[in-house]
Amino acid sequence: MADLPVPRNPSWPTDQADPASCSAAGEFFAMWLTTPEQIKARTYRGPGIDVTARYLRVLFGASTENWSDGQLVHWFQDTQAEAERRYSTQPGSPDLGIFFNEYIKPAVDGCSASVCRSLGWQGNTDLAGIGVFSSYCIEAALATIYLVVLLANRFKIWKKGRVLDSFLGTVSDLVQGVFVFSVAIMIASLHSIVKVLDQSDYSVTTYEIVTAMLVTIFSVCPATLLYAIGGNSKGPKPILRPILLVIWILMLAVVNLGRTTDPSRQALAANTIGHPFEVYCQVIGSAPLEAARIFAVAAAEGGKEEDGRAWRVIVSVLACLVMWFFLGLFAAMRATIIDVAGDSDKSNEWSFGQIVALASWAPVVLNFFYLLFLGVEKGQGSKLPHGYTITSSDTGNGGAEGGGGQGGE
Repeated sequence: MADLPVPRNPSWPTDQADPASCSAAGEFFAMWLTTPEQIKARTYRGPGIDVTARYLRVLFGASTENWSDGQLVHWFQDTQAEAERRYSTQPGSPDLGIFFNEYIKPAVDGCSASVCRSLGWQGNTDLAGIGVFSSYCIEAALATIYLVVLLANRFKIWKKGRVLDSFLGTVSDLVQGVFVFSVAIMIASLHSIVKVLDQSDYSVTTYEIVTAMLVTIFSVCPATLLYAIGGNSKGPKPILRPILLVIWILMLAVVNLGRTTDPSRQALAANTIGHPFEVYCQVIGSAPLEAARIFAVAAAEGGKEEDGRAWRVIVSVLACLVMWFFLGLFAAMRATIIDVAGDSDKSNEWSFGQIVALASWAPVVLNFFYLLFLGVEKGQGSKLPHGYTITSSDTGNGGAEGGGGQGGE
């Protein structure tokens, strides 16, 4: 190798659409990049001779034509080892930074899309999987439909009939589902943040923290909406009120912990880089995090409960608007991350857990059609113990405040 000219003038092709060159960059970088965890666990194996040689021949072009693959890789490894040695023995030495800027950074900058798709970002299927995301959309749609129905009933726009009775008869089913779903989402979100706080898992990224905050804020909105406007149809208030309080406490905990948690900073403080996807693939701006911060402050300042009818209507409408805003914000961020991460992101893959999440709202829909076809008295009456029956009681407001029916023994 001593007789061979040292490769010079590294540069990456300016045509970023070159699939072969960018594929070489992505494959090499994903395998070359290592973390202290990999070294400690002895799981780092490097990119190999073929991948490294292919990458270097694109980087240096014609100046490597007289080099064999083995000679080229050996030179690269020696150069990297020397830069690392000087960096470790001479504090402040720029050699390692120069090595990265000259031999690695051109390809990362020129083929960022291929590099990001090679970094193994798998997404967060617990909070952003296709089934869970579809469940968010169904929940938002159901909450909006029931809001319109309950407002129409409250202001006497919709005359009493079997369709209205079927909606009012399933409000409590929807409320129960929304409350349980909200608590589950918030516990999962809190778990994601706690993993960063206890410094046990540096693979958690800012994207997952922001996802946790967005879906937490989203999930508190349907619960607040239905509690505010549901009237007596929503179920026993003494039970629902403390559950709603717990939901708001969990939401404030998730958002306030999340907005002060920086996985990248904590990873660097522990002498690691965390997940490389976050370091090299900045795909979201500050808008989602700032929106979550604003909501957290507003919620903390305006958390008192009012009992007036007009106030409940205002709260329910505002909760609906906030719900769709944060769902849209989350959907846009999720789509961007999936596009950047490529096939390695598992968020759009169906699994048993995703199907179960999607089925969360099936009981509400099925019970609605059950009451629609059989009628409220027969439909709800068939669920009562022997000896009980349901009779119609005209309270003058269709059940939004006084209930659609009473049970008698």
